[in-house]
Amino acid sequence: MKRNLLLILIIAVAFPTFAASDWHDDLVTNMNSENAVERALAVDRDPSSGKIRQATYRYTFKQKSLYKSLRSKLLNRENEASNFILKPGEDGQIIMKFVKPDNYRNYSLSHVNGKYQLIISVNTEPYDYVDSDSQKQFEERQKQFVERQKQFTERQKQFVERQRQYAERQAEKQRQYAEQQAEKQRQYAQQQAERQRQYAEQQAERQRQQAEKQRQYAEQQAERARLQAERARLQAERARQQAERQRLQINRSNSTSRIISTSASNSVESQNISSQLKAAEAERKRLLDNR
Repeated sequence: MKRNLLLILIIAVAFPTFAASDWHDDLVTNMNSENAVERALAVDRDPSSGKIRQATYRYTFKQKSLYKSLRSKLLNRENEASNFILKPGEDGQIIMKFVKPDNYRNYSLSHVNGKYQLIISVNTEPYDYVDSDSQKQFEERQKQFVERQKQFTERQKQFVERQRQYAERQAEKQRQYAEQQAEKQRQYAQQQAERQRQYAEQQAERQRQQAEKQRQYAEQQAERARLQAERARLQAERARQQAERQRLQINRSNSTSRIISTSASNSVESQNISSQLKAAEAERKRLLDNR
């Protein structure tokens, strides 16, 4: 994104600088369209009018073929340059200066730290050309140009640092928001679990109370069955005693037929009472077993 922005700015500066297309325009256009080229731009504008007073271009690349092409183009313009420096070596630095009534241009093509670099500076303010302009003055302006490039690079670093800090702040905000959401979800889950626990306890308490009522009811039923069995036992005891008394009376009267009749009657009655006792006891056990 940053590289595309620089490309747009470079093109925006390049075209107003020269109304008519010439070899300089072609050079800038080709460098702006080349792949694998790092581009940087520095612009100085008039504070009142906004007009560009100075513009600088810096291209850094590794392609040997591109370097040879640029070197050839610059060397072909040697006769047009007002100042020209060619340092020794196959990759020796080329420094050139072109002066026109309304502007002047500086070019520097060099090989530094394993990379090639083309630096172009353009001044669109009127230039009072002086033939006695020395090489020392030219090199001093070149140093000023490099210093402006350093300042531009520093501004780029500051911009990148601000972007990094902004990204860190955004990431921190997102992290805090995520933590807040996680905390809310955790609290909600705890509330749900607590409500479920309370509901389960209430259900268990209701079941316990119901079981207690059933137990009490079973005990009451068992107690009633026990009382019924006790009453039946007492009735049987009274019937037995009565039968015993009747038997004694019959024995005293020495009546055989009376003894037989009474014994049969007492036997039937005793069987009925015994059946009632067994039924009452069975009911009592059933009720106790169902508790």
